[in-house]
Amino acid sequence: MIRATFRKRTHPKGSAYQEEIDHIIDRLINGDKVKSIPDEMKLDVLTSLKSRRKDTLLHRGDSVANRIAEIIGELENGPDAIHNQIPHNSSLLKSQIMSRGLPSIDNEMLKNTAKSMILGKQVDAIDNSLRRSLTPYLTSKWEKEISRQHYDQGSIIEESIIECKKYKVDSYRIGPRLLMSQNYDKRLMEARKKYDEQRMLAKEQLNQFEELRRAAEVEFENKLKEELLELGSHVPQSLPLEFSKFSNKVLDAKERERYSALSMRYEDAEALRKEVHQMEKKEIVSLNDKFVKSYKLNRQHILKVQEQKREAFRDIWDRKKNRLINQTQQTIRQAKLAVEKLERELDEARRLTQEEFQRVKNSERHANTATLGTR
Repeated sequence: MIRATFRKRTHPKGSAYQEEIDHIIDRLINGDKVKSIPDEMKLDVLTSLKSRRKDTLLHRGDSVANRIAEIIGELENGPDAIHNQIPHNSSLLKSQIMSRGLPSIDNEMLKNTAKSMILGKQVDAIDNSLRRSLTPYLTSKWEKEISRQHYDQGSIIEESIIECKKYKVDSYRIGPRLLMSQNYDKRLMEARKKYDEQRMLAKEQLNQFEELRRAAEVEFENKLKEELLELGSHVPQSLPLEFSKFSNKVLDAKERERYSALSMRYEDAEALRKEVHQMEKKEIVSLNDKFVKSYKLNRQHILKVQEQKREAFRDIWDRKKNRLINQTQQTIRQAKLAVEKLERELDEARRLTQEEFQRVKNSERHANTATLGTR
């Protein structure tokens, strides 16, 4: 009678559309879920449900009217309500969990876990991977039960949500801080190891540089010694050609001596020979003095040039050494700054963790005091 009366109403979109709405309502009354309603039909279904409930109340169908009221409440206020832009259905809940970086959880497992907790299972006994997804699931279930006017069940679920949030406050704030401290501790150990390695590497590089420098100095000094050996370590006993030529005066005297001898003026030739001999002795001593002086000046010049080369050699290698020292010191300084930064961050993380531990202890103390006060 009720159904016949209800079906006499027709929708502006046509009787076929109204029949589809009636079919959806029948399925909902028989236990189908609200989320099975197409989004574009939810508003029309809600309107028809309100009319159907009035007809049911008119014909004293209280049980059906109560069921329809639950469906209406769920459509208006539940997680799959019409005004909700982001419904909390299970498939979307999974995508939200994944988008937040949470592991993918089997919906059936999540449902059984929530049921166990509602029945009294402690939150700390639940696996961590499930616990992280439990609060949004229970919140969705709480919204659904409240929209269906199941207030007793909603109150039980709310207690479970409070326990989850309390555990989240206690463990989710302490846990990440402990993990952060452990992470900083691990990074600090690695940074210290790197700092020690950089110091050892700098020492090895400096030792290798000194070995290369000593080898280069030996090779450089050998070249300079070869240059001096070419000049000679002592003044030569014989004069070189350019310092052994007599003057034209001596040569002219020798020519006159020869001419006198050919002219059979032997006394003049003998006197000229003695005179030439004295002239040659005098000139050879003068040439030798010039050669010794020139040799010494040339040696002094070579030694001066070699000393300049040594200074240039030392300057080049000193600049190389300073460049190497600056590079290694910069690397060591960066490694040391990284160590100091991580030490400060580790101290701060430990301080925050200790503060959070103290906060939890104070919270438990206040809770215990309040419990004793109520007794």
